[in-house]
Amino acid sequence: MSLEDADGKISDLSNAALHTSSVYPGSEKALDARLFFEKQWARVGFHTKKDRAPWAEARLPVAGAYRRLIVNNRSGKWASRAWALRIKVQTAESEWLEVYDHQARRRMFEAVLTGSIAGYPPEDHPAIGAFDRIVLEALAGEFRGMKKNLRAEPGVSRQDKADMRKVVNDRILLSREVEWTTHGVTRSFRFWSDAEKIEYLKEANQLVEDLRAVTPDVCLGFGSVLSIVRDRNLIPHDDDLDIIIAFPRSVVAKFPDGLKIVTEHLSARGYAVKGGYVSHRHVSLRGSKAVDVFVGVYEDEDRVTWFPGPRATLKRDDIFPPIDAPLFGVPCAIPRNPFLYLEKIYGAEWGVPKPRWHHKWDRETVSDLL
Repeated sequence: MSLEDADGKISDLSNAALHTSSVYPGSEKALDARLFFEKQWARVGFHTKKDRAPWAEARLPVAGAYRRLIVNNRSGKWASRAWALRIKVQTAESEWLEVYDHQARRRMFEAVLTGSIAGYPPEDHPAIGAFDRIVLEALAGEFRGMKKNLRAEPGVSRQDKADMRKVVNDRILLSREVEWTTHGVTRSFRFWSDAEKIEYLKEANQLVEDLRAVTPDVCLGFGSVLSIVRDRNLIPHDDDLDIIIAFPRSVVAKFPDGLKIVTEHLSARGYAVKGGYVSHRHVSLRGSKAVDVFVGVYEDEDRVTWFPGPRATLKRDDIFPPIDAPLFGVPCAIPRNPFLYLEKIYGAEWGVPKPRWHHKWDRETVSDLL
């Protein structure tokens, strides 16, 4: 936070006092270091707990006349947590005056967007209305439902929806270090530092090692193999790593059987295993970024099926035992024949990046394994 006086000069706040309704554990150092008063600070100046109505009060040692108050929100995905911000200042008469209300400004902007539809031909109203709603959600940081909401918009063509995603990405989201991908709006790898990527790879390696206690047939799979073999970096538009694990049919008759084994094994070791998906789970340790673990079944003694992916076209010897390949200096277990694996999963043109590519997820192809 900073203040400008009547001449536009930034005021010295070194003696200002900051009090908050609560302090989130682990953020005490940032609060004690008074980062809240650093100009252009874009990370965490202070962080409250989950208060119903959190507040922060900055008290100046000397009253003065100011023309502008500047509050620097943190960058990234969680910037939206402060977008219900209300700011009050105390006048010389000791009265509290509200000078900013984010929700009120949002309602004003929403009214402008709604009113703008009238200027377009009736046949364009569905697309314009959908775009207005998506823009409003993006600006408000309501990222979680954007993918589902746009998909459900009636009367809007697939191409128009693709154009809307691109505009929202380019004009709003990327500057906030999030991206609209096939997974929805997320902090994709293009915004990760090398140190973050290395730590994530090490966590995935540890998960692979822990899973080897139930079967030796486990390694990185899907987009993680593309990252190592093709990109030599984590795919910029992706946001998670994938692990594939396979069980013989005598042990696992269907995907749910394998998921149960994985869940029980990892939960006993302190992992959080989440998701109700038919063939994979989100796995994380102590709040870290989740890794997707996909369960595969050997159709016979030789051919294996994961979902999504082609059925029973990959042989055991094509995948296991895995080989080690480095990424950022971290050795990672990948399929024994990674080029064949990638061709079977992504097609002959797997070497060409396609940001909007996605699996078909056709359950009919594996209905007897679900």
